[in-house]
Amino acid sequence: MAMWSWSFAVQQSLARIGTLFHSNLDLEQLNIGAFKSDKVDSIVEELNAAPDLQKRIEAGKKLAVAATDELP
Repeated sequence: MAMWSWSFAVQQSLARIGTLFHSNLDLEQLNIGAFKSDKVDSIVEELNAAPDLQKRIEAGKKLAVAATDELP
């Protein structure tokens, strides 16, 4: 088990928070735990493509729920 923390810049930006979870490590991700979920990847891609802040917020909420549901 490991515990770590991320800087405020990663935590405050919905554009950066997805990098903690997307499984494609070739995309300059911060997913150092190698988390993998097709569902979460899809939501991160939705988050990154969201056309406005409201859609980003909605996708961010979906990401939080999906990542929590995937916990072991």
